[in-house]
Amino acid sequence: MKKLSLKYILLFRSFSFSNWFILAILVIGVLAPFLANDKPIISIQNHNISFPFFSNEKYLENTAAFEVWPLIPYHSQSLDFKNMNSVGPFEEQVVPSLYYRHWLGTDELGRDLLAGLIHGCHTAIWVGFGAMAIALIIGVFLGGIAGYFGDSTYRIHKAKWISCLAFLLLTALFIPNLIPWNWAEIPFIEKATQTILFTMLFLFLSAVLYFILNRFQAYKKSISIPVDLIISRCIEIMETIPLLFLIIALSAIFSPSYWSLIGIIGISSWTSIAKFMRAEVLKIRQKDYVESGFALGLSNIQIMKNHVLPNALNPIYINLSFGIAAAILIEATLSFLGLGMGVEQVSWGSILASSRADYTSWWLAVYPGVLLFLTLYSLNQIGDKLSK
Repeated sequence: MKKLSLKYILLFRSFSFSNWFILAILVIGVLAPFLANDKPIISIQNHNISFPFFSNEKYLENTAAFEVWPLIPYHSQSLDFKNMNSVGPFEEQVVPSLYYRHWLGTDELGRDLLAGLIHGCHTAIWVGFGAMAIALIIGVFLGGIAGYFGDSTYRIHKAKWISCLAFLLLTALFIPNLIPWNWAEIPFIEKATQTILFTMLFLFLSAVLYFILNRFQAYKKSISIPVDLIISRCIEIMETIPLLFLIIALSAIFSPSYWSLIGIIGISSWTSIAKFMRAEVLKIRQKDYVESGFALGLSNIQIMKNHVLPNALNPIYINLSFGIAAAILIEATLSFLGLGMGVEQVSWGSILASSRADYTSWWLAVYPGVLLFLTLYSLNQIGDKLSK
């Protein structure tokens, strides 16, 4: 028991400012709807317990016998018409009590800044971790197979290779031309249906081509695929395109939403993870225990799953801290430029953008700017410590 207590004491003392700050941002981000909301969490009326917090209907105040309200009685989109036109935190405010005071001020529309910052933590966490989760999956997969198979290990029949290449070419050449210009206005179900139908059609055509070619003896021979070369060239092509311009171009195609922004940043940020993964797998591929796995007749999937991946992922986790910081910064930049999420979603970047309308409203620039700086600084500090 004493050893366990000592372990937790040492863990507590080893936490620096950066660790505690990121932990606080995580807690605030997860609990944001409970901390800042214009509806009570619990309401008791006529001996019935309800949770207006989970309802989309407008809540009528002072109608319940007992209510439990959040710490901040404002949502990020709540409008206070009595405190519009950017009321400062130290200025006189028209509020019924101190509980309803805007402690960090309001913006031009009367929205509470503290509620916006709290919900901005929620946005930053989900965008940062969500985008890097997508980038991690893509980067680990492509970097892993590039380092494991190299340029001569993976062999495939000519007929299968030509069929796969035909499918990729059909998808790359025809689907962009079949997408209408008003793609962002098309309902999601229609988008998914169109994409699935065209993909199924191209798969069918590729399968027909495979069965035709497989009848000829010349196309039954195996050839080696330069997997490493192909993926390395794809990484180089992605890195030659400025990341911000690529994300802006993709944002113009897809409708501005919470999940589309996460997907766009994730799809655009996998190259650094793929390079790290490729380098680690190339190094591990030469180890004796991997060669022993081949000698024992283990399959490629078994070797990758049980021997290569567990040893290759540790350095990748270090890179995630920097990647999350980059994703948060990209989201803030896009929101500042008006290219991020919709108007119903608040972020630190959108709050910073609102300060451009009135340069005297210093609180709209200082508080989100300091919060963004400390978050990026803390994540980079954690990454530096993990890399040592």
